[in-house]
Order: sequence, then structure tokens, then C-alpha cells
Amino acid sequence: MSASMHGDAATLLSTDAIEPAPNRFTAAAKEDWAATPQAVRGEVLRMEKELKAGLEKYQVAAARDADLADFHNRADRRGTSLKEVLSGYVRLEDMLRADPDKGLEVLFGNIGISPCEWAVKLLGQEMDSVTEAVTKFAATRPRFDELSEDIVFFLDTGRAGDLAEAYSLAERFNEN
Repeated sequence: MSASMHGDAATLLSTDAIEPAPNRFTAAAKEDWAATPQAVRGEVLRMEKELKAGLEKYQVAAARDADLADFHNRADRRGTSLKEVLSGYVRLEDMLRADPDKGLEVLFGNIGISPCEWAVKLLGQEMDSVTEAVTKFAATRPRFDELSEDIVFFLDTGRAGDLAEAYSLAERFNEN
């Protein structure tokens, strides 16, 4: 084996041991890769590995964040951040658990009414529906007005579970 062939074999062996050029390299850059100093090749491969790892790490976060894009946009329109909005909700939930009265006061304040205003509205709707149901029930019971005090008594004391049962008990109690 001649010295030049021996040198060519050593070069061939050292070239075989070189890691391939990064896939993103152009064909011309890949051809020059073997001639690039080992220290430079090592640094390029290290950087590529770190960049891939960083990209993979942040792709997961980016995908997760993309699911929240509508909420980010909504917060932006209100001049705040999603983090601030969520922090506010967590504080409110903690407050509701620790002091429900104070938490409800803050919650209703956030929507622009007081707890008392809400209760009046809620009870007003509930009372309207109860009044409507009682009026409908009374329309088909000829002695309803006559028995109303006893009906109320049976309901208030829990001896009757509903209006129909209270009416029935009142009728039996007041048989003529």
C-alpha cells in the first residue's frame, strides 16, 4: 500500500466516522461538511440538538396556548391579560369558600348589582311562579279560599309535602 493510498484510507475512515450533516443543510453545505473542522461540526450538531429540544418543548406549550386564543383575545379587548382574569377568578373562588357573603358581594359587584337587588329579582320571579301555580290550583278547587288558612298551616308545619296534599288534609279536617 502506497503512502498516498494509506493517507486516502485514513481520510476515508475518518470521513466514515463523521456524523452526517444536519438534514436542513443544502446539498452544497452537506458536501463541505466533512471538510469542516471537528470543533465546528460538534458545535453545530449540539446547537441543532438543543434547538430541536426547545422547539419540541415549546410546541406543546404553543398548542396548549392556541386553545386559549379566544380567551386571550377577550382579555386583550378588556385591557387585561388572561393571567389576570384567571387570577381574579381564583381569588373570587377562594373568597367564596372562605367567606361566602363577602364573595357574593364581590361577585354581584362585578356584574353591577348588589346581593339585595339580586335577591329581590330572584324572589320576585319565584313568587310570581308560585302565585301562578297556586292560582291555577285554586281555580279547580271550589273550597280553596275557605280552606286556605288550614292549607297554609299544613304546609308551614311540614305535615303536607305539597299543595295538593295540604288541600286534601284541609278538606278532611273540615268535613261538613
